[in-house]
Amino acid sequence: MTKILRVRNLAQKVLWEQELSGQISDGRWENSSPHSHWEPWCDATIVVDPEHVGRNFYARRESYNFSSKELLDIVGDRMLRYVQVLTGDASYDMARMRADLNDLKKVIKEHVADSVPVPPQPTEYRAALRLDGYAQVYTTFVPLANDNLAVKQLAKREREQRDYRIKRLEEKRDELKAQLAKVEDDLAREVDAAGMLV
Repeated sequence: MTKILRVRNLAQKVLWEQELSGQISDGRWENSSPHSHWEPWCDATIVVDPEHVGRNFYARRESYNFSSKELLDIVGDRMLRYVQVLTGDASYDMARMRADLNDLKKVIKEHVADSVPVPPQPTEYRAALRLDGYAQVYTTFVPLANDNLAVKQLAKREREQRDYRIKRLEEKRDELKAQLAKVEDDLAREVDAAGMLV
């Protein structure tokens, strides 16, 4: 069964995918109980369905304060920027975001039957951007041009990661060659010893 979380609007989808799932698994609620509470939430596919909000899966925890002052003081501006850029809605503001976050606190407690069809989803695009100072390829819901600096940073990062992988593989190869040389020496000694015993 595919885990599906149906949210009310596109802004909520962006907030969930770009920030909240990470805060549940590796951020604000990382060490919260019960253990592994985050797994179903982070495995879920997020769809926009204003007519049927909620989830079709069991979650050990279904209460997170997405609009807490502590969270928004730290990542609120970044969350706001994600929605504004990725949806193309420059008028999206902190008041609307707080309303969406408060609504999400209720949405995640609702249940929707598996049999409810998923409505057509917004068209997705891809763009290399630097929304929080870190280059990444984002899913956007409006066509956006790639940020040239982001493209360069991503290419540089890929080269560095490839160079690192090559170096590790070369080290592994050298270790295996050394092990093979030792085995060949041991084998040669055993063969010589066997010949002397005949």
